[in-house]
Amino acid sequence: MVSVKKDMNAVLDAFEGYIKPMGRTYDAWWIAVTSDVMKSLDGHGVLSDDSCIHREVDSPSAARNVRRFFVAQGMDGNLDQYAPGDSFVYAYLKAGHTKP
Repeated sequence: MVSVKKDMNAVLDAFEGYIKPMGRTYDAWWIAVTSDVMKSLDGHGVLSDDSCIHREVDSPSAARNVRRFFVAQGMDGNLDQYAPGDSFVYAYLKAGHTKP
């Protein structure tokens, strides 16, 4: 996977541009930060055809700020969970087979 780091505002715009057209409210989504997106999505039980988005942000603190923004908007997410180097933000549409 090739990654291009983005600033926080670009990631906020990308997430909103992906999520809003689906017509679902924010509380239908889970958001988190990680250093390994695929491992984290797999750990949540997200399947390849599930709706999800992820971006690498330019710093771990920016990743946490993106998560904090969307949790404040109503997304589910654990604000206390992070590790140094967690510069990826990901969100997925919760389903019966996914687990936060």
